[in-house]
Amino acid sequence: VGILEYSSPVRIKTGPLQDAYQVNMPLHGRPRLSYGKQAVLVSPRLAAVHGLDKETALEGWQEPSRMLGLKIPRRLVDQELASLLDREPEKPVEFTGTLDFTGRPGREWRQAVELLASGLAGSDTLLANPLIAGPAVQSGVRGLLLAAPNNYTAELTGETAAVDSAAVRRAVDFIEARAHLPVTLEEIAARACVSPRSLQLGFRAHLNATPMEVLRAVRMRKAREELLSAAPQVRVGEVAARWGFAHAGRFAIQYAKT
Repeated sequence: VGILEYSSPVRIKTGPLQDAYQVNMPLHGRPRLSYGKQAVLVSPRLAAVHGLDKETALEGWQEPSRMLGLKIPRRLVDQELASLLDREPEKPVEFTGTLDFTGRPGREWRQAVELLASGLAGSDTLLANPLIAGPAVQSGVRGLLLAAPNNYTAELTGETAAVDSAAVRRAVDFIEARAHLPVTLEEIAARACVSPRSLQLGFRAHLNATPMEVLRAVRMRKAREELLSAAPQVRVGEVAARWGFAHAGRFAIQYAKT
């Protein structure tokens, strides 16, 4: 998070960011920003959102301007997108290039980011506490994915209808039968004859869980059943690994919690 300010006209060119996304939002003034062949005149009502693989340029400050900038690592964007989709994304996020602050989603996201930026000033900030900082960052990244148009917007915000209980039952039966094997959300949805998004909504409506949460719960139950009937010499880690829990220490914690 940073503030960008100059006292004379400037032009700055940079290469592709590659491993991060950039959001530039003027607090006042109207600099010109470009990403590849796309150019936009940003203002307090419109931010620029730059992607990964094209050159960027910034020019302005013929008149006073002050700009708040965010640089967000791609790994964080991918991580939060996977959580929202309940699956690993097939390709990187591609933003359309701008974020409109005149609508409510953009306006609320801007307010949250400005609050985050102001909280970074001073040593007594709550953001020094990881318990506060982590959720604040997560909220900022998820908010950007939901507010700024991108190639996943339709899936993230679309009005897809939830599937009926029969489709959910087919999906759960498939999970029960294949819990010992690598299973993806797409495979579960295909077996239930519905789209991944519809299946997610159906699971939330009927089971108050995501398909992958149900898969983890089934694997935990089956691991427990095997442990209860296992011979004394059987190692817990071996049983955990058979049911998809690769880290024995994390399995022990999840097992106790369950």
